[in-house]
Amino acid sequence: MADVAASVRQWLVSQSSVSTLIGQRMYREKIPQDATLPCVTLTKISTLHEHKLTTGLAGLARARLQFDAYGSTPASANAVAEAIKDCGLMTLRGTTNGVYVNNVELESGQRTFIDSDDPGSDDSRFVVSQDFMVYYSETAS
Repeated sequence: MADVAASVRQWLVSQSSVSTLIGQRMYREKIPQDATLPCVTLTKISTLHEHKLTTGLAGLARARLQFDAYGSTPASANAVAEAIKDCGLMTLRGTTNGVYVNNVELESGQRTFIDSDDPGSDDSRFVVSQDFMVYYSETAS
């Protein structure tokens, strides 16, 4: 079965409004040490599977994907988050990288915070976080 997070990631980094800002720097779960900013982490928070009343799984699922946009300034982190939100992700329908996407919704708006990659350092990274719910079809393994 194809990985919905990997499929959405591949689609996003192929969008010029996103790739112009981060290139291929969208990482799963955590940023590599000494990563170039701006960049994004993508985390699959949860997956809910739809069920039929009598026969088990219906073949439909929804995954909550969290995107954390990191930048050296609040403006750079916000620009990346806005690019993800505005690049057409919420209009994505059909098969992308092996996953049939039925719908994408912005689930929770932007949350901002400051992160430090070194607790003893004055260097900070600014983060804008947002969650999207991706509704997709599962295929039999």
